[in-house]
Amino acid sequence: MNLGPVLTGSDGYYELNHTIMSPYKGIVEYWANFTSPEPALASAESVHRFTNVKAYDPLITIFAEPDPVNLLQTVTIQGTVTLPEAGGFPLQFQNLTIWMENATGIYNLTVLQTNSTGGYVHYFPITLGQETGTIWFWANYTSPYYSVENAESVHEPVLVEATGTLISVYSNATEYYLNETVLIYGNLQFSNGTPLQLETVYIHWVNASGTFVFEKKTDALGDYSFLYNLTINDQIGTVDVNVTFISGTPLIEDASATLTPSITLRLYTLELTMTVPTRIYVDESLWIQGYLTYEGGSPPLTGEIVELWFYNTSSSSWEYLSSVLTNSTGGFNFSVSFGSPEEMTISFACAHWASDPLNDDVVAYFDVDRIKYQTNLEITVVPNPVLQNETVSISVYLYLQLNSTAITNTNVSIYWDNGTLYLLGNITTDGSGQGTLLYSGMDYDTIRSGIEVYAYYPGATYLGTNESIHEILTLNQWQTEIVNVNVPVAVYRLTETVVVTGNLRYVTPSVPYGGVTVELRLTGALLDFSVTAADGSFTLYWVIPGSQSLGLYDLEVHFISSFPWIADSQAPVPQIEIVAPGYLWSYFAVSPDPVYRFSDINITGIVTWDNGTPYADSPVDLYWGDYSGTNEMFRTVFTDSNGRFSILEEIPGDTPLGDLDVWAYIEPLGYATWGESPVRTVVVAIYSVVLTADVNTNTAHRGGTIIISGTLQFANGTPMVGYDIEIWWNGQLMAAITIADPVSGSYSHTYDIQYDDDLGYIPGYVDFIAPSAAFQDATEFLPDVLVLEYVDLFLDSEPAANDFNRGETVTLTGNVENDIGSPSEGVTVEVMRGAVLTGVTGQTEADGSYSIDFTIPFSWGRGMHTLTVTVASPYHEQTNTPISWTIIVYVISNVDVQVSRVDVLPGETVPMVITLYDGEGSPIHNAAVTVYFGTVSAGMYVLVDATGSTLSIAVPASWTEGDGMFIISVEYEGDPSLYIRADTDTSSESVHIFSGVIFDTSATPSRIDPDQVFYIVVSLEDSQGNPITNRGVELALNTTQIVTLTTDSSGTVTYRVGSYPSGTILTYSINLTSSQVADVTSDTFTIRIQTQGGSPLQGTDLIIAGILLVGAVIAVLAYLYIVKGMFRSTVVSRSSVDIPTKLRNIKKLADAGKYGASITLAYRTFEQMCGAKMGSERVHSETAREYLDRVLQTIPLDGGSVQTFVQTYEEARFSHHEMSRERYEEAVRIFTDLYPRIDSTAPVE
Repeated sequence: MNLGPVLTGSDGYYELNHTIMSPYKGIVEYWANFTSPEPALASAESVHRFTNVKAYDPLITIFAEPDPVNLLQTVTIQGTVTLPEAGGFPLQFQNLTIWMENATGIYNLTVLQTNSTGGYVHYFPITLGQETGTIWFWANYTSPYYSVENAESVHEPVLVEATGTLISVYSNATEYYLNETVLIYGNLQFSNGTPLQLETVYIHWVNASGTFVFEKKTDALGDYSFLYNLTINDQIGTVDVNVTFISGTPLIEDASATLTPSITLRLYTLELTMTVPTRIYVDESLWIQGYLTYEGGSPPLTGEIVELWFYNTSSSSWEYLSSVLTNSTGGFNFSVSFGSPEEMTISFACAHWASDPLNDDVVAYFDVDRIKYQTNLEITVVPNPVLQNETVSISVYLYLQLNSTAITNTNVSIYWDNGTLYLLGNITTDGSGQGTLLYSGMDYDTIRSGIEVYAYYPGATYLGTNESIHEILTLNQWQTEIVNVNVPVAVYRLTETVVVTGNLRYVTPSVPYGGVTVELRLTGALLDFSVTAADGSFTLYWVIPGSQSLGLYDLEVHFISSFPWIADSQAPVPQIEIVAPGYLWSYFAVSPDPVYRFSDINITGIVTWDNGTPYADSPVDLYWGDYSGTNEMFRTVFTDSNGRFSILEEIPGDTPLGDLDVWAYIEPLGYATWGESPVRTVVVAIYSVVLTADVNTNTAHRGGTIIISGTLQFANGTPMVGYDIEIWWNGQLMAAITIADPVSGSYSHTYDIQYDDDLGYIPGYVDFIAPSAAFQDATEFLPDVLVLEYVDLFLDSEPAANDFNRGETVTLTGNVENDIGSPSEGVTVEVMRGAVLTGVTGQTEADGSYSIDFTIPFSWGRGMHTLTVTVASPYHEQTNTPISWTIIVYVISNVDVQVSRVDVLPGETVPMVITLYDGEGSPIHNAAVTVYFGTVSAGMYVLVDATGSTLSIAVPASWTEGDGMFIISVEYEGDPSLYIRADTDTSSESVHIFSGVIFDTSATPSRIDPDQVFYIVVSLEDSQGNPITNRGVELALNTTQIVTLTTDSSGTVTYRVGSYPSGTILTYSINLTSSQVADVTSDTFTIRIQTQGGSPLQGTDLIIAGILLVGAVIAVLAYLYIVKGMFRSTVVSRSSVDIPTKLRNIKKLADAGKYGASITLAYRTFEQMCGAKMGSERVHSETAREYLDRVLQTIPLDGGSVQTFVQTYEEARFSHHEMSRERYEEAVRIFTDLYPRIDSTAPVE
């Protein structure tokens, strides 16, 4: 299409706007063409460009909450519809369809409009009829615009759970006495707060005796309450109360709760309040007064017995003493006398054992101490502290604690404890209870602190022992001190003498201490000693050995006393320093600087002693390296007579470049110390070179050449003739060249690029390898050279089978050759659709071949497409244009058939829903499909509406496949003109096809007692025994009455017939009707109304009476067989209860030891039998006892037996413990008695 001309501007710019009209979508190719109007100006055409024309893709978000959701709750479905490609523009006021899928199907919930922001919301209530499990919600948008696509949201899952229930339980108190009433109450509701009305709540009262279950109904608000009257028969202690609600449907959850805290049953607490002394003297009696009352001090208990007990420590048991009666105020008194005056603690107990069962016993324990009269003992020690060679005075004072009376003429012992306990002696108290002891025997004691001095009184018959406080005594020594310690100088050379002077004196009083020895010590070693003069002065000497180490020294003067009562002392000497002779360096030099490796270094120096004398003819060690790090001694030289030395030394080739420290060192010898010269630093260097390198081009092809050239010079520009360089390219040594140019030191090398050389950007460099350590290495990198290869690309011939589905794979093959006709390996080849690259690539093998698997995208339109290939490798230049392939793209089809189970005769129709869509989701209207029943074709049908046509397809009247269940299948042959494939589908449900009917009347009796209501029961089956379900039939009764019925899921119809008098003969037949083919009619059957001859029940009574108790169920079975004629055909009650099977199961459970389950099944069978007779089963809201009340109003049964039966059932059902065999036998005995009475009762009309 020519879009029209456009004029260029002054700068050559042009612009054309073109609107692409709807409904076109797809690739558009466009270009500009210039036709020159002048001969001197050539015509031209631009490159061809491509663009993809498409509609906007809407984005539908969806959120469904809450998740999970309970029944009766509402799900909020909301989201937005926007156009992301248009900057998130909202689709306003557009119609959306909300869908829901559950286990039963897919449902259209509503059609709604988006708001001004593109948002939408829908509220969907979850009803009780909704099955639990996962359901899905989604939103669907059908666009009315060409420029906007249809869209569908993700399918949002929501988990539907059973409706939660909540039950609460409370009590009006937590503690009760046994004469009170307990109130239990609570509420039952759905989890959303809706009350559950008229439901049974089971209240479990759990105490030490067992579990007791009570039932209560909730009211209109879901509340329930229960009163329990306590008696003295209830055990005290903790009672747990559990409440449960048992749902009768899986749609509603059970609920349970436990009362917290638990209930506590308790007795009334009594209280003994007593007045008892805690201590009495050994010559006194004990008087006990008290009151017996209820807890809290009132009211009093009068005329009650209170007992007094004491604890006998000899026998380790409580022994009875006496008892008294309480008076009108609850008061009582005891008096206890004692024999010997012994000190002891006696444990007593007053006890009252309750005579009222509502009261608790009470015991009060107390202890009484019998004590002697206490004494006080005081001690005084003076002086304290005391000098060790003096006397200490110890005084005591002993008197009664009660009235401070002095205790006279009594011995008190005095003790001295300095780690070893000594008795110093006894003091006899005088008329004032006092006495004194003098002691001076501590002159030579070595323990001087922490000495305990105390007095002890042993007591008497009525007087208690006592020990005074422990006085802490300190012994002091006479203190000494060394003062005025001095030395004349502070620095000494080896072998010199150190003179130390000073004075020794007492501290208090400050007087000289003469005639005793003092010592001079160094780190504890004795250096000298001297005796002090009368004025306490002393002089000490130390001659320093020549071997003494040099450094600082701390000397000490020590005085060590010969008497324990005089203290030692010591004093430091001022610090001295010991030194040795040293050296002076008047000259030390190192040259040249810098110095090159393998050249000589000159070291010269002059050294003298520190007194100026030359260090003549003596060794000096020379060092070099890093003074503070790694270094070495490299030479030892000797000085001349003037102390001068000089040497030339070559610098080794491995010497590190940079700073080199050089110095001289003299080892210590004899008294002389070591010596070291100043450190001189020179720089160690190497020869620098300048290397240049370049290449003549930055792009080359295999088979072409490159030239590498450059220069090699010293740093001063001198050509390095005779030195070698190496040229490296792509990691390989290309050439080694010796420099021969004496002018500039230039070099050049030409290289032919081989066809096996690498492609891409190839690096290279030129190396100068230093011939020795005196030179530096040099490397110069070359510019990268882009190496390419010319190739020709070939595509093999188009395959014969050129039709494909979306998602299938097309394999494109061919080969690539370079410009000399050889296979080219590693070339990247890319698939193109027309002129558009697809991004799908492959690589050539060693032989130049390639094979590319291309998957047809699902976005491609159906129809014909052109495929070709191009070179996509960055280092290969394609020089030709390969051929192209034409392929045809098909879409798949999806046919679906849905059918529900029906039971049909040949010739009757089966309704089914058939849908047909292509792979793009579009319906294929007016297409023909073939329908099969099993393998039999029912013909070809046209789907006018392929989105869900409901067709009624007839089973062929010539059906010969027999009776049974058959699958429906549908075939679609496809449409080549629309590029659509074929498809087949089979139904998930089967259809029941039957050619004939078998009428089974075995469940209908042929004889009925007069005036007895009965049932006509007929089952319809095919020849294979399959039931014929949900079919209309006509019951012809005596040919005068026609009753229309429908078979149930077992193929059975049941009709209740009223009673008839004796002698009546009834006839009946069944006619299966059809609106499409001929009806099917049964034979005619006869029922006689007459009395059975004989009296079998009398024999039955004898059998039942003779059966053992454990065989009670067998007795019921015998009754059924003899009286009712059962077990010859299935017996089904009006409530569909198979009575013989139930009875067998009761016995099986009992034989397995499951007595509780057997009792429960027996009672449930009893309820179902009663319901069948009454025409009214027990409803969900009724308790067992409420239903039983209705039964007894309708059926004449023994009320006492029935009450015992239901009580046994409740215990088996709710007590959570297994029943005994005896309880089971009792329950079955009652059931055996009730069964014939229920069975013989006429049904209620």
